[in-house]
Order: sequence, then C-alpha cells, then structure tokens
Amino acid sequence: MKNPWVPAWWSAAFPGMGHIMLGSYVKGFILFTWEFVINVTEVVLIVECEDEIDEKIEEILWTNHALGVSRVYR
Repeated sequence: MKNPWVPAWWSAAFPGMGHIMLGSYVKGFILFTWEFVINVTEVVLIVECEDEIDEKIEEILWTNHALGVSRVYR
C-alpha cells in the first residue's frame, strides 16, 4: 500500500476495514463484526426506550398544561 492514509480513512469509516486492507484479515473481521454488533445493540436499545420516552414527554407536557405553565424558548 503506497498511501498510508487510505487504510486510515477506511478504518475511521468502518472499523476493521483498514486492517483488512493491510492483510490482517482475522483482526479486521473481528473489529468489523464487533462494530456491527455494538451498532445493532444501540439501535435495539433506542427503539425499546422510545415508547417510554414518548410517555414521559407526554406526561410532562400534560402536567405543565394542567398547571398552566408555559415556557418561552429563544
């Protein structure tokens, strides 16, 4: 590889791809798989918490409305 920046940028975009480009296939595959697992887990957690967050927001908004609290944001 003539330009060392190419694997560096690939690795920044997709962890593990820089290792794969440099020939460390096992290490690159492990890093790539680990990143994929972490991202899928984060998406699942966000989707699971979304309903709870919506309920809390609605509860807060109705409480503020019932108390006559209004806020002005800049």
